[in-house]
Amino acid sequence: MFTHFAFSDDSKHQAGEYNSLALVTFAARDAGSLKRQLDEILKNSQIDSEFKWTKLVQAKYRFAAQKIIDLVLQSNGRLRIDVLIWNINDSRHKNLREIPTHRRNDQ
Repeated sequence: MFTHFAFSDDSKHQAGEYNSLALVTFAARDAGSLKRQLDEILKNSQIDSEFKWTKLVQAKYRFAAQKIIDLVLQSNGRLRIDVLIWNINDSRHKNLREIPTHRRNDQ
């Protein structure tokens, strides 16, 4: 049985000097409640599919983003977001380019 869930996504920037990787984690016991809250935010924001940060140019995505950030800040640690940002041109970060990424598709 799982005790926690973790979801990650990378920025996949094709231009610029920075790249990033974000990880969202929460306890399995909180999954239902958090999903309901996130679904409600998307529904009230009239977002039919997944939330995409790249769409923040649209007002409904900006309002939804604020609500999602509020949810995280008010979650009292139940929902955690960690973000790594690195400069791809910085020689100290050279090894970060070589980190393999693995996806698990056993759902």
